[in-house]
Amino acid sequence: NVTADASGRGLQFEGQNYGDFTGTARTNGQGVTYNVASNFGGSRIRVDGNTQLAAGYRTTADANISGLEIERLLVLLQRTNIPARGGLTATVHFAGTMDRPEGSLDATVDRGVFYDEPIDRVHARVTYTANGIDVPQLEIRAGNSSVEASAHYDHPAGVFASGDLQFRIASAHMDLSRIRNVQKWRPGMAGTVQIAANGAATVSGAEPRVLARDVHLNFAGKAIALQGKNFGDLTLTANTTGGQVNFALDSNLAGASIQGKGSAQLSGDYPVQAQMAFQHVTWKGLQPLLGSSGADHQDFDTAIDGQISVNGPVLRTAALNGRLQLSRL
Repeated sequence: NVTADASGRGLQFEGQNYGDFTGTARTNGQGVTYNVASNFGGSRIRVDGNTQLAAGYRTTADANISGLEIERLLVLLQRTNIPARGGLTATVHFAGTMDRPEGSLDATVDRGVFYDEPIDRVHARVTYTANGIDVPQLEIRAGNSSVEASAHYDHPAGVFASGDLQFRIASAHMDLSRIRNVQKWRPGMAGTVQIAANGAATVSGAEPRVLARDVHLNFAGKAIALQGKNFGDLTLTANTTGGQVNFALDSNLAGASIQGKGSAQLSGDYPVQAQMAFQHVTWKGLQPLLGSSGADHQDFDTAIDGQISVNGPVLRTAALNGRLQLSRL
């Protein structure tokens, strides 16, 4: 039997104190049992595990993490190019061998900021096996905006580049007035976006990397406004039947009437047939949304009615055909 103890005090990195750690390892027969505790970066970390000292190194280990500041961890990993902050709490379970690992993760990030976007809470549960990744729960909340989603990916053992993907966005409700990056793009934009979707796809190592097999989507933009002026609504639906996805668009944005419909085959190069009819599309209606500088002071306007049609393979754009017909200008 062998027993080893280790400890570190006042660990420094780039002049910052990252705390202390203690560790103990004991061998017993063909296995080694270990325990590690740390207050790394002001957090509390505990790891307990056992590894067999034989071929494959079969391991069972559990880790508990609370109060870990992501920003300090990224500094230590020298990945400060990733703009992320927040407090991480997680439990991790690992089991299996080096060539067939399995495990689970339950993680929460509170008071986060990702790519300059404040997020109140992110919660995810992930299970990993040699043949698949399951994400039964993903929740993102920021103010009165929220996203709830799940996903599952089956793949051959040791091969991540090909497999079968299924996903579901149970609900996504976003308040445009509270999304910082939207406000940078269009100051004063308001309204809500709601999304519900599910589908399945085949992932392969060749192009195209992702081939959709099943798609169901409901998208709605309600009371879209800019600087207090209401521009209307937009809805988009898509549903798959018999290997074909049928979609429809309806909008009254900027005082116009826009209706579209079409279908695409979920095979080959995705041949598509789509038509969109529009009436009373005006420059003064669209200009605030487009954000063209200076043109809002010009004393002119244009209005058009017409329709657009597109036919051909989506994955071979050189073979696509399109037609624009104006009935009023």
